[in-house]
Amino acid sequence: MKHHSIYSLFLLFALVAPSALAHSTTQIRRQLQDQQALFDEAFATWTKVTNQFDNNEVDYNFAYLRKDEGFPQFQLTVRNLSTIGMETIYEQPEDQYIFTIDQLMGYISTSLSTSGNTVTATYDKTYGYPTSWNNIDHPNGNVLEGTLDSFTFFTMLKWQLDASKRLWDAQQIESYDCTIHMIGFLPPPFDSPKYVEVRNGTIATILEEDTGEMLDKDMFNFPTIDQAFTRIENALTNYYSNVDTTFDGSLGYPTEYTLTDSLFVADGNPTIRIYDVTVVAVDDTVGGGAVDDAERLWNAAKTKWESMGLSDYRFGIFKECRCVFTERIAIQVSKGEVSDMKNRFGEQVYQNITGYSLTIENIFDLIKTGIDENYRTFDVEYDEDYGYPKKVVLDESAMTADDEYTLTIDYLAPITKWQNELEAAKLVWSEQDLKTYNYTYQRSCECPPEYQNAKLVQVVDGNVVAIGGESVQATQ
Repeated sequence: MKHHSIYSLFLLFALVAPSALAHSTTQIRRQLQDQQALFDEAFATWTKVTNQFDNNEVDYNFAYLRKDEGFPQFQLTVRNLSTIGMETIYEQPEDQYIFTIDQLMGYISTSLSTSGNTVTATYDKTYGYPTSWNNIDHPNGNVLEGTLDSFTFFTMLKWQLDASKRLWDAQQIESYDCTIHMIGFLPPPFDSPKYVEVRNGTIATILEEDTGEMLDKDMFNFPTIDQAFTRIENALTNYYSNVDTTFDGSLGYPTEYTLTDSLFVADGNPTIRIYDVTVVAVDDTVGGGAVDDAERLWNAAKTKWESMGLSDYRFGIFKECRCVFTERIAIQVSKGEVSDMKNRFGEQVYQNITGYSLTIENIFDLIKTGIDENYRTFDVEYDEDYGYPKKVVLDESAMTADDEYTLTIDYLAPITKWQNELEAAKLVWSEQDLKTYNYTYQRSCECPPEYQNAKLVQVVDGNVVAIGGESVQATQ
């Protein structure tokens, strides 16, 4: 009876073990496929972001924790995508722990292609760089494991700072109220939010937000918004170890920033939060000078639009007026000039029919004319992301009948370089007027070899009639 039980157990194991092994192999394969998909998306994001800048002028710092470390032991600095420097309070680490993001991406890619290697990695959703990595093969044969502690993208932050500073300067705001909160290892009364009044570019009053108690402003090293910009610029220019900052999308001011000149100094600089910014119009009698709201908003919106650097884009627009042509049209702008206009049926239309041919810059000019000449009716809504006018209502004079009109832009999309190249290629192709021709087609994919073979495609009168020597009907 005992031998029978052992035999049954052995038989059960023999039946179950292959199934369990197959299930485990399937799980590993799915994990690798999922990781490959995550990597492909992250790599595409990282490549797209870094390719925005000319001549590989991409600078960043990052610090990471190796496995079982409680804090980063060194920080890597990358200049122009390749040059590496390092800050550390310990001895020089081995070469395998020194790499750029691009090199780390290469290690991950190679590891994913190695059969049976259980690679796991996570990535930043905005820029695509790895935030953690495990079981990554290094070329010297060692295995890399780590978790990102900090990442400062100097090139991107400098661009954001410049755009935000121009947006803030365009407001011409000298007087405002705001709340400033310093966050860190601070004793009272420095650790609570403060209500700050700025007049003519200088801090006039600091109040305890909860109680309204007036505080000695000389006790606090609070910045005005202009001074906050200067502090952030200084940190970026001097390549602080870590710079973390965000900006307001409407007015441009820094909403939060942390400037850390060294990761290896405990309890370093606090985080500064600036919020609830309210513009205050100062009466001329006290030396202020209120800025006209319409012109201030126009300046801010135009600055934001110009900061986008768009010279190639499409947008949809329709004009409501007492005029002949009121249909919606799609306008394409290339190199700052109108290059194409189509109606809702995709048919070409021209200025002699529509009565207008406008770029976004032209619309800004129309609005500025309305401001300068004090139009009777003037109402503009600007897009929060790009700054372009979404809706414009203008009426020049009450003495002129039927001159009022409304422009509505219902969408705008930038045209990328490859789209321009595609349009140019399509134009060249259409000019050939070829209807009957042959070409060779070859697919590059992770698929069976027979799908990757080069095939001759035959086209007659604009229709594919044969692929690889077989008629289309036969291949179907």
